[in-house]
Amino acid sequence: MNANGLKAVMCTLALLSCASLACSCRSRTPDTVERPPDAPVEESRPEPSKQLDAVPISSISLDAVGIQTTSRDETTVEWSTEAFSERAATQLKSIERFLTTVADEDSSQQDLVAPEYRGSSLILVAPRKVVDEPGLVIERSASGNGQHFDGVDGFWQTLRELKANFAKYSNRYAKFKVTSVDASSLPAVRTTVEFAISGIGDINKSLTSRWHCEWLVSNETESLPLLTAIESVDIEQTRARLMFEDRTLDVIGGTAAFQEQLAVGVDYWLRRIEERFGINSAGWQGVAIGDVNGDGRDDLYVCQPGGLPNRMFVQSESGSVRDVSMESNTAWWDHSHSALIVDLDNDGDQDLTVATALGLIFMANDGTGKFSVASVKLCPEAMPFTIAAADYDNDGDLDVYACCYSPRGNAIATRFLARPVPYHDANNGGRNCLYRNEGNLQFTNVTKSVGLDANNRRFSLAAAWEDFDDDGDQDLYVANDYGRNNLYRNDGGTFIDIAKQSGVEDVSAGMSVAWGDCNQDGRMDLYVSNMWSSAGNRIAYQRSFQSGANATTKSEFQRHARGNSLFLNRGDGQFEDVSKFAGVTMGRWAWCSQFVDINNDSREDLLVANGFITQADDTDL
Repeated sequence: MNANGLKAVMCTLALLSCASLACSCRSRTPDTVERPPDAPVEESRPEPSKQLDAVPISSISLDAVGIQTTSRDETTVEWSTEAFSERAATQLKSIERFLTTVADEDSSQQDLVAPEYRGSSLILVAPRKVVDEPGLVIERSASGNGQHFDGVDGFWQTLRELKANFAKYSNRYAKFKVTSVDASSLPAVRTTVEFAISGIGDINKSLTSRWHCEWLVSNETESLPLLTAIESVDIEQTRARLMFEDRTLDVIGGTAAFQEQLAVGVDYWLRRIEERFGINSAGWQGVAIGDVNGDGRDDLYVCQPGGLPNRMFVQSESGSVRDVSMESNTAWWDHSHSALIVDLDNDGDQDLTVATALGLIFMANDGTGKFSVASVKLCPEAMPFTIAAADYDNDGDLDVYACCYSPRGNAIATRFLARPVPYHDANNGGRNCLYRNEGNLQFTNVTKSVGLDANNRRFSLAAAWEDFDDDGDQDLYVANDYGRNNLYRNDGGTFIDIAKQSGVEDVSAGMSVAWGDCNQDGRMDLYVSNMWSSAGNRIAYQRSFQSGANATTKSEFQRHARGNSLFLNRGDGQFEDVSKFAGVTMGRWAWCSQFVDINNDSREDLLVANGFITQADDTDL
C-alpha cells in the first residue's frame, strides 16, 4: 500500500458510497453545488459526462476496508470522471519517469500530447524571494511570464527546461495528484493537478506548482487522453541545506531491542503474534520523552503493540542509548498506544503514565529511573489512545485527559477501523475521560462533573491544553476523526464547548492539534492536522455527489478532503481560518504536527508527520 494508506481508501470509498445513496434518486437537472467560502474558484466540478468510460461503484469492495454502509443500489451510479482521472494519471506518470531518469524521452512518449498543444513555462519566471537566509532560499512566482510553447516540440522544450533545473541533483522524485476533473465540454476535459519535484545535493532543491491541464479524449475507449494545454501557476521553489540527519542507527541501533524488535517492522510481528494480544497493522503506538534518571539528558519511552514489550531507553553522555526496560519495570507487554513522562507527584522527578488497552497505568519514579505502579484507572467503555496533562483546576498538580477513540465492541472484528455514523459527522465514538490528580498519584474520573462529557462521543485522536483566552486557566482542544472538534473553555475549573461559536469545529478527519503563536501577536493560535485527499476533492465537488443532501452536508463532505487547518486567535474568543491564505492545508495524511522553530529565526514553523502504511511487502509475489 502506498503512502496514502488504508485510511485514504476508506475516505474515498465512503465518499463514493454516500454518493451512491444520494444519486439513485437525483433529478435530471442537478442543483448547483454551494462551495465553502475559502474554496479556490478555479476548481469547478461540473456534472460528469456519460460519454466517458465509467467505473461502477459495484466494482469496489467496501467490506475489504472495514466500512459498513446502509443499503444502497450499487448499479445506478457510474463515476466516469474517476475513470478519466486514472487514464490521465497514467499519462502523468510518463512525465514523472521522464523527469526522474537520466535518459531523454523516446519516440513512444510522443503520444502524451496533441499537435495543437499550447502551454506555459513550467519553471520559475521572474521569481520573488520570500525567504533569503543562509542555508534557505524560497522563491515564488504566480505563473509564467506570458510566453507560451506550441506543439509537441514546445511541450518537450518545457519539460526539458524543468528537468535541466534538477539535472545535477541525485535521487530525483516527481509526483502528480489530480484534484479535479471537468468533463462538461467533451471531447475536451480539464483537470487541476498538484505537482512536486525534488532532488538531493549539497543544497537540496524542490519545486511545487499547480497545473491546469486540458486533455483531448479519443472516441476509442482504450486510448489514453492527450494533453492540449498546461498552465502552471502558484510555483514555489526551495533550496535548502540539510537541516536534519537520520542518526537512528548511531543512537539506538546498537541495542538488541532495536535489532531484534523494532527494526524488523510490524509486518514481521503480525505473522508471529496472535491478533488477540492486540497487535495490528495500523501502527497506533507513540513515544514519550523525558529525563527519567535526573542526569539532565532526555530519555525515550517507546510504546508497542500487544505481545511486544514497551521499551525504555536511557541516554548516555555520548548521545547513544541503552535499553533499561526490564530494570526500570516499564516493559509492559499490554497493547499500549501512548505515554507521558511528567512529574505527577511534585517530588522533582519524572513519573510515567502508560495508556494501555485496558486503561491508564500511573507509575511513580523513585528518582533513579526505576518505576513502580502507584495506581491504575480502567477504561471499561473505550480504549485510551492519547493522553495530555495539565493542571486544569490550578491546585498545583498535573491532571490527565485521555482520548478514547472507539467504544469497545464498536470496532469491526479483527480490524482496527471503527464504524463512524454518519461518516462525515460521527457521534458514536468513545467517551474521553479527565482524571483529577488527588495527590500521591491517585486519580478520580471527574469528566461529567466538570462539564467535559458534553459532545463527548466523537472519535478522538488527540488533545492539547492551552490558556488561549489568557484568563489564567488551561483550556482544552480535542481533535476528532470523522467530524467536528471540541474547544472546551475552562471557566474556573468547569468547561463549556465553544468550538462552534469560536469558529474552530473544523469538521474533518482530525488527527492532531498544536498550539503556537505563529503571527507573533502574543496570542496562541491553533493548527489541526486532518487528511488531504485528491480523490475526495475530485468526488465531493461533483454535482451528482450527495445531490439529495442540503448545502451544509455537502460542504462538510467537501471540507473533509481539504486538509489541515490554521486558525488565528483574534483575542475576543474568536478564531479566523487562514488555512488557504497561509498555504498550510496540504499536509497530506497528517497524523501529527507541531509548531517548532526549525531554522532558529524566532518564528514558529510547522512540522507535519504524514503517510501511513508505506513499507514494502516482502510476501507479495
